[in-house]
Amino acid sequence: MSNTIYRMKKNVLLAAAMLTASFGLQAQTVATADEYLNALANGAGDVVITIPSGTNIDVTSDAITSIAVNAAVTSITVQGEGETSVLTTKGAYDLSGVAELGAFRFKNLKVTRGDENGDYALTVKTSIKEILFDGCVLTESRGVVRVRENESIAIGSLTVNNCLVSKIGSYSLLAFEVGKLGTLTLTNNTFFNFSTASQAKNLVTFKPAATGETDVRLTNFCMENNTLNKVVLGGTSAANYVVDFGKVGGSAVPVAGSFSFQNNLLGEPLSGITKIFSKVPQSTDENYEFYTKKGNFISSSWQVDTNSDKYFTDNEVKNEAPAVAELFKDAANGDFTLAAGQAYSQAGDPRWRTADDNGIEANVAGKAIVSTACFTAAGVEVSAPVKGLNILRHTLEDGTVQVEKRYIR
Repeated sequence: MSNTIYRMKKNVLLAAAMLTASFGLQAQTVATADEYLNALANGAGDVVITIPSGTNIDVTSDAITSIAVNAAVTSITVQGEGETSVLTTKGAYDLSGVAELGAFRFKNLKVTRGDENGDYALTVKTSIKEILFDGCVLTESRGVVRVRENESIAIGSLTVNNCLVSKIGSYSLLAFEVGKLGTLTLTNNTFFNFSTASQAKNLVTFKPAATGETDVRLTNFCMENNTLNKVVLGGTSAANYVVDFGKVGGSAVPVAGSFSFQNNLLGEPLSGITKIFSKVPQSTDENYEFYTKKGNFISSSWQVDTNSDKYFTDNEVKNEAPAVAELFKDAANGDFTLAAGQAYSQAGDPRWRTADDNGIEANVAGKAIVSTACFTAAGVEVSAPVKGLNILRHTLEDGTVQVEKRYIR
């Protein structure tokens, strides 16, 4: 190697190190549970942990009651390379030494407990400015996020985007028992096949504020472009909800700020009759002008208590879709592909819209395939189809594109 090339490489590495240091970023790729634990226990600044594809970081041993996080850590990002990057976790992190965590983010990986009755993806007992799940597979845990124990907890924002969420137990997607949440954003997700055995009641639950409390726990709510199927446990009367904003005590309005419920597609509940919301926007609410509700479709398979759920008396809110067997391609096996050209074809999680409805050139048969790109349902490119849903994008001999969805058991 020439001295010139050596000096160039040395300068590049030095510059990269200085840049990382100046932004307080600590990036580490981990291959074992010990490496994961050490990255958090000894980290500082913005800690970014990458779990490689084909790696399962399992931190659920009995010896690990909670995962220590160094007081010098300002944010945590755990990222992967698709659903074969796996974090098996109890979700318990000791943040007692951290004044206020700037962010806790999970990106592009599978997060699981391996048990619908055991623990959570994340248990929150202290204030965090941002919680994010983006491009993840969230499965087999008692709940995804549980906020508990300390009424002074303040969460700036909680976002679940572009995720596949299934096999979740009694605490469901979010159980917010204490404190306040600034903005809840649920966008471009598929929530499906939650646990009947462990009673997954609501998709989201806010525990009621104390009697006489005038504030609501949530300021802004955004739920757009989501597909729901078998996620709410109903009954002979509507006792459970897609979102329970708190049924007793406190204000009668669902949120203190903006409210958006748009373009969602509801297939069927786990069982029985349900409601959509426990508290619903009324024209007399102070912030009613900031409530947006349109473009949602509900299957005839989902029984809604429309007599008491006034929210669904507005035609802009409730649009009929066919029964689940006709609505989705193969709901039993997790394929929620929609037929093209229907009124509901643009609703729900965008990953299930057909080629025509996503603006991709329509399928063309009878032409040779020049090349094929394969993606997981989370949009991660892989070299070959993996277990679960795969999206194959074929380039044909005439330059057109054929899109195929293939499910691998």
